[in-house]
Amino acid sequence: MSRKSRLLRIFLVVGFVVAFAGYFAFSTFFFNPFEGRLGVDVSALAPRDVDFYVARADLADLFDEFPELAVEERLSKSPAYATWKGSPESAEFYQQLGLQGVVTELRTINDQIPLGMEVLDVVGGRDLAIAGRFAGPDLAQSDWAAYATVNWVGKLLIEGLAFPSLNPMAQQGFTVESAGEFVSVSGGGLPRPLFLARIKDVAIVATSKQWLDTAFENQVHQFQDSFLQRALYADHIANAPRSREADEVEFFVNTRAAFEKFGKGGDWPDDKGQDPTARFLARFFRSGMLNRVVGMLSFDGGLNVDLHGELSSELMSGMQTQNYRINGADQGELHERILPYVPEDTALLIYGKARPGDLLSTTFDVMEPAARDLVADALKQSGKYPELQTLIDELDTSLKSRFAVIVRVNDYPISENDPPNDGQPVFAVALLTWMEQPDKIEELRNTIGHMGTRIGLQPIKPEHSSGFYRNKIGGYTQYEYTSPAIPGTGVIVTQSTPDGICIVSNSVYMLNHLLKTSTQGAPSYPRLTDRVDFAALLDDSLPKAQLTVWADPRKAAGTLRTMSRRWAEDSIVIDWRLERAKVEAQVLREQFPGEQQGSLSTAVQSQVDAIVDPKLDELKERIYAEQVPALQQETLRKIEYSEAVTASLLRVNFTPKTIDLSLRVVTPID
Repeated sequence: MSRKSRLLRIFLVVGFVVAFAGYFAFSTFFFNPFEGRLGVDVSALAPRDVDFYVARADLADLFDEFPELAVEERLSKSPAYATWKGSPESAEFYQQLGLQGVVTELRTINDQIPLGMEVLDVVGGRDLAIAGRFAGPDLAQSDWAAYATVNWVGKLLIEGLAFPSLNPMAQQGFTVESAGEFVSVSGGGLPRPLFLARIKDVAIVATSKQWLDTAFENQVHQFQDSFLQRALYADHIANAPRSREADEVEFFVNTRAAFEKFGKGGDWPDDKGQDPTARFLARFFRSGMLNRVVGMLSFDGGLNVDLHGELSSELMSGMQTQNYRINGADQGELHERILPYVPEDTALLIYGKARPGDLLSTTFDVMEPAARDLVADALKQSGKYPELQTLIDELDTSLKSRFAVIVRVNDYPISENDPPNDGQPVFAVALLTWMEQPDKIEELRNTIGHMGTRIGLQPIKPEHSSGFYRNKIGGYTQYEYTSPAIPGTGVIVTQSTPDGICIVSNSVYMLNHLLKTSTQGAPSYPRLTDRVDFAALLDDSLPKAQLTVWADPRKAAGTLRTMSRRWAEDSIVIDWRLERAKVEAQVLREQFPGEQQGSLSTAVQSQVDAIVDPKLDELKERIYAEQVPALQQETLRKIEYSEAVTASLLRVNFTPKTIDLSLRVVTPID
C-alpha cells in the first residue's frame, strides 16, 4: 500500500471518528440534527380547553424587514391609507392598543438575536400559534403559550439557553435556569417569568410550566386531548375544506369567558344608547348570546372573514328564536326574488328574512316618542287604526317574511312636474316587501292617501285637490304621496309588481328604474348581477343566509360628502330651552328691570323675544363656526377611508343554536 493511500485511510478514519464523536456530542448537548418534524399542526400541542387561539402559517410572507409588514409600501400609495396614517383616529387607535410600543419591543427583540439574524431566520418563517386563558379584566393578564416552528438555528438558540457561555440573554440582565426539558427566563424587564421548551421543530414559550407539561403529554398520547381534536375547531378549521391560499389567520375565542373576565363586550349593539339603528339591531342580536366563536380571516386583496359561533338559546327572546328559525336565502332565492330588480350601480343592498310584525314593532319602539306619537295620532284619525298595534298586526298577516332595501345615488333628472322639496341631498331609496294579502296593502294605500292634510300631504300644484295621486302604469296603479316635509324629493311612491312585490320609494324615477331593470336588463338597465366582482363574492360566501348586505362605498361617497355638513350640524347637541332661559334672564336684567321670567305680559314677551331670538341665532352661528368644520372633517376622513373599498358582501345565517357569517371586502391597493 502506498504512502498516499495509507495517509488517505488515516484521514478518513480520523474524520469518521471526529464526525461520529461530534454527532454524539452535538446530539447529547444540543439536539439530533437528523430529527424529523412534529408531523402535525401546532394546535396539537395546545390544551383542549383554551379560551383563545390564533394561528398563522407562512409568516415570512407577512413581513418585508421584520417587523415591517410587506404590504406597508403598497398601502402607502393609497390615498385612504395616507389619510388614515396622519389622522387623529390613527393616533388614538395606536395609543389605545399600544401598537407603537409593541412594534418597538419587536424591533428590540429582533436586534438582540446574535449573528445578525432576524426573528424570521430563527422561526423559519413558518407556523406561529398563540393559545391562552383569560385571567383578569386586562388581556395582558392572560395566561398564554406561543408555539412556533423553528429551523436548526432556532433549535440551537433554544438548546443553547442551558449553557451560560453560549447564552446572550445572560449577558443582558436575564436570569436563565435549566430544569430538564425546559428552561425558565426571568428578569431583564420581563413582567413575569417565561418558560421555554422544544418538541422536535416546535418551540414553545409560555407564562407557566403547565403549558409545557400539557404539550409533552399531548405528544405522548398521540394528541388525542389537544386543541386540534376539539370538535368546534376540528369541524370548522382543521377539517374544513379550504378554498384560499395559506395566508389565513385562524382564530377561536371563548366569548362567554371573555365577557365574564373583562366585564364588557356582551352588550353590543347598545340597546340603551342614542343611536336608533343600534337599538333596532339589539332587538334581533346581542353579543352576549355568543358562547364561542371560531373562524378564519385573510387579507388577500382585501378582507375575508368566515365565522361560526355557538349561541345560548336560554338568553334569546321569543322574537329572536322565532326569527332564527326562518330558512335563509340561498343563491337560487336571491336570483329569483330580488337580484333582477337591483341596478348595477347600487350603493347598498339589504335582503333579509324576518317576520314583518317584529320588524315594524321594533321600528316603532326605537323611534323618538314624539315621532311615534305623531304617527299614532295620524293613524287614529283615519278611524281604521285606533292604535299602532292594529296596523302592525294587519301588516304582519299581509306581508311575507322577507324584505329588501336598495339604495343608489339620486342622480335622476329634475322635472318641472316634480313636487316641491327642501333641496336636501338624499339617496334614492326603495323598500321591497312581498305581499301575502295584496288587497290589504291596496286598502292601506288608499287609507293613507285619504288622510291628506292630516298627515301633511300637499298638492304639487295649487289647482290639485290633494297631495295624493293615483296613476295607471302598465296595468298597475302607482300611488304618490307628496309633501315638502319629505327630505330631498318631496314624494313617497308605491306600486305593486306582477310577482307580488310592494315597492315603496322616495323617488318616482327610482321606482321606475327598478321596474325597468327587472324587465329589460342590460344594456339599457344593467343589473348588479352583471358585475363580475359581485358574482365572485357571492359564490365565495355562505351558501344560505337570513341577511345579505352588499355595499359599494365609492358609489355613495359623493352624496355622503354633500351630506357631511348637515350631519356635523345635527351632531351638535344644544339645550336651546336652557340657553333661551339664560339669555332671556340677562335681557330682563339689563333692559326690563323689575320684570320676572314666567310672568311677563304678552306685549313685554314679544319685545323680549325680538331681542332674544337674534342673540340665539348669533350663538348658534358662533357654535357652528367653532365646531362644525372639525366635525365635518372627521366625517370626510371616514368617507375617504371607505373609498378604499370597491365591493363588499356580508352574509349572516342564524339558527336557535348557531350563527354563521361570511364577510368579503375588496380593497385593491394598486
